[in-house]
Order: sequence, then C-alpha cells, then structure tokens
Amino acid sequence: MKKLIVIYYHDIVNVGEGFSYQRVEKENFEQQMCYLRDYGYQSIFFEDMEKELPNKAILITFDDGFETVYKNAVPIMKKYGMKGNIYLPTKYVEENTEHFMSWQMLKELHDTNQCSVAAHTHSHVDIRTLDEENMKKEIEVSNQLLQERLGINTNAFCMPYGKY
Repeated sequence: MKKLIVIYYHDIVNVGEGFSYQRVEKENFEQQMCYLRDYGYQSIFFEDMEKELPNKAILITFDDGFETVYKNAVPIMKKYGMKGNIYLPTKYVEENTEHFMSWQMLKELHDTNQCSVAAHTHSHVDIRTLDEENMKKEIEVSNQLLQERLGINTNAFCMPYGKY
C-alpha cells in the first residue's frame, strides 16, 4: 500500500515579516521544496487521491489563502515542479481582506493548474461550536462562492483550527 504525506502551511514570508503565527520564511520553504524534489516526492491535488497514487506522493496544503502563498510560495513551487492545495475562508476573499488572496489570484492559480482551491468555511469559524444549520451554511456559502467566482465544484473541505 502506498502512503500519502500531507504537509500544511499558512503564511510563506520574507525574513521578519508575516501575519500568521504559523509562518515559514520563504528561504526555509524553498529548502523544503528542493528536498522534496531531490528525493523524488511528487505533489498531487486533493482530487488526485481518487486515482492511483504515485510513489512518494505528497499533498502540499495552504490554509487561509494568504497572499504570500501567491507571491512567495507559488514561484518556488513552480521552480521545483510542485503543486499545492489552497483551503480558504471565502469571506476573506469576498471582503478583499488585507493579507489574503483575491479572486483574480485564485483564478489564475486554478486555471494554470498550479493549485487546487477548496473550502475552509466562509468566515473561518470553528464549526464544532455551531449548530447543524449554521455549520451547513458555513460550508454551503463557501462552496457556492467557489462555484460562482472560480467555476469550481469542490469535493474537498478543510476544517479550520486543525480539528476534525
């Protein structure tokens, strides 16, 4: 049986910068991508898990949709032949919240097949604290916006706060 390794990131930053407390400096990120390439790891999209996995399959994920993923991580990933999976709260994009990607950036990443984009709720709430109706609403609103703005019918969902 083949294994799948999942690595998740948030904010990929220049030295001394960053918005998220879960940030990785881009020099370290580049070293990690170089290592993955040099040791034969093959990045996949979440949707690819339904197919036969390649040897040394890896799922590289980014929570929250930070703009630094677009500006810093993606160019490095391209350099090393890696692709990523972005899970974002659609409210951050809808409201054009500072520090987060725009719909245009997300569309470019999706259309160029560099990144898969999927839901991470609408407002980045811990859905374990919600009743069933509001939990469904958080997921449905997010999925609807991804469909309307990017033409994506997502089959993936990443629960905020690392819980399941």
